Amino acid sequence: MRALTFHQPYASIVMANAKPYEFRRWCAPSWMIGERFVVHAGMRKIPAQELVDLMHGELEGSVIDGKLGVALDIIEREWKTRGGLPLGVGLGTAVLGRPRRAIEIMPAGTDPASVDPDCWAWSVSDIEPFPVPIPAKGGRQFWNWAAQS
Repeated sequence: MRALTFHQPYASIVMANAKPYEFRRWCAPSWMIGERFVVHAGMRKIPAQELVDLMHGELEGSVIDGKLGVALDIIEREWKTRGGLPLGVGLGTAVLGRPRRAIEIMPAGTDPASVDPDCWAWSVSDIEPFPVPIPAKGGRQFWNWAAQS
C-alpha cells in the first residue's frame, strides 16, 4: 500500500471525515485514482500563526458542509495543547478520487484570480482510521507503506 504525508492539522481533519479535498501543486498520478492509501501525519510542527489563520476563516471553503465545527474543534484543541495532535504517524486510510483543478471546486462567486491556477484538489473519501496511530517516518509524494507495518 502507498502512503501520503499530510501536515497537521490537515491529516487529523481528513481523518475526521471533515475535509473532502487535499490541495497540492501537482496532479495525483492516474495509477493512484481509486486506490486506498495511508494518511500519514508528518513531523512538521504547526506554526501558531497557521492555527490562528485557520480559526479565523481560512478553512471554511475546504471542509464538508456541516463539518466546519468538527474541523475547528481539532484546531482549537491543538491551539490549547500546542502539541496534542500526533506527528510522524499513520492515522488511517482513505481512497483517492479524481483530482480536479482547485478553481473547479470553489464556491460560486469565488474570484478566480484568488485561486492558484497550479493548485489541484484531490478528492479523499472512504476514511478508515487505524485503532491506534502507527509510527512512521514518512516520505515525499506517494511512498511505500509496506516497510512501515
